Amino acid sequence: MNAIRNAARGRSGPARLSLGFSLIEVLVTLFILAFGLLGLATTQIHALHAQRRAEAEALAVRHAANMLERLRLDRRDALAGAFDSTCEGGGGGASGLRAWRRAVADTLPDGKGCVTVSGDTVLATARVEVQWRERGDAGNESRQSRHVSLSTRL
Repeated sequence: MNAIRNAARGRSGPARLSLGFSLIEVLVTLFILAFGLLGLATTQIHALHAQRRAEAEALAVRHAANMLERLRLDRRDALAGAFDSTCEGGGGGASGLRAWRRAVADTLPDGKGCVTVSGDTVLATARVEVQWRERGDAGNESRQSRHVSLSTRL
């Protein structure tokens, strides 16, 4: 026991034993750890929102590209205006257009699709637009409107 006191005393001071952590050190450590975990949780939430937006945008691009392929395959009807439609719901009556619009509405929140074909048989341009609203958080109704627009020559 005397050996511990002598070692702790050093050469010029009273005996001082430090055998553990004080309560304030533990509380400061927990406070820093809590802020670190809060930062991690916030980063995870932002990553999930970004992933959701990216998935919706990729899906919208796939829908638009799908319709452009349908227009290329059915060029004659596309030039005749069978696929022309507005995003408010009016327009062409082709069954392919109706099925495509239903798929857009079913897979994207408030999803709408519109098609415009302009030009003549020599040089025609098709433009496909897909609109949707981002999914909002629970209780948050401020959802942003998004859209994707693709164009090509037929």
